[in-house]
Amino acid sequence: MFIEEHINFSKLDGQDMMMAIWHLLLNYELKACLLRLIICGSILLPSI
Repeated sequence: MFIEEHINFSKLDGQDMMMAIWHLLLNYELKACLLRLIICGSILLPSI
């Protein structure tokens, strides 16, 4: 019984870890995209 609970807990923990990594990557991608937009905007706006 205890072993079974422990296995379920470690599975959940692994899932949470994947979600945390996924959110970090997603957040990084969004920031990189925003940064590119800002850089492109600052280059393009003066020429308009």
